[in-house]
Amino acid sequence: MPLSRRAFLASAGVATGGSTLADRIAPATGILAEALRHTASQEDQEDGPVRTFDDEFRLRRDDRETYDFSFETPVRVRYDAIIRWGNAQPGVDFLFFQSDEEFDAYLAGRRARYTNPGSLFGVANVNDYVFRAEPGEYHLAVDNSDWTDGFGEPLNGNPRDINETPNVPTGSASDGSDVLGIDFEFEATEIVPEQSTSDGSSNSTET
Repeated sequence: MPLSRRAFLASAGVATGGSTLADRIAPATGILAEALRHTASQEDQEDGPVRTFDDEFRLRRDDRETYDFSFETPVRVRYDAIIRWGNAQPGVDFLFFQSDEEFDAYLAGRRARYTNPGSLFGVANVNDYVFRAEPGEYHLAVDNSDWTDGFGEPLNGNPRDINETPNVPTGSASDGSDVLGIDFEFEATEIVPEQSTSDGSSNSTET
């Protein structure tokens, strides 16, 4: 049975009383990031509750904006982003992590495993990038640096040996060469399990 709106929002890390979604968004880890605007909304839809936020921020050279997520049900994650101003080549990186260990290693500038799907490199326009995430805790970094010391691992799968995974794509990742103005929209929708109908068939909202 799908979770209630309150239960899902609580499992997604959104407080249901007294605080807002902005409380769950970690500040930029670099001292130069300047958040220009942040709006958040929590909506009910026919296929289940949705967590959304819409950020507009300035990302300086060698800086990042980070977000933390926690889900107790499978979710459909969607990114939509555009670099409004600044150098669109090579763009910005979206780095998705499924463990604190890998995220902390990335923040420290060490070698780390990012997830695939979930991560994108050297992009200036992300038009409705969608993937599924299982219950768990995740971290996302919008990165405007030259960090390339990473390896891909399957999202929600068994981590592969680091020597067997692909490296960050050569020549297609952000290089931190310019200040960027970014619009970023995030959405996480609960995936409702399949339910049997009277004729024996099944229905699901999963995509």
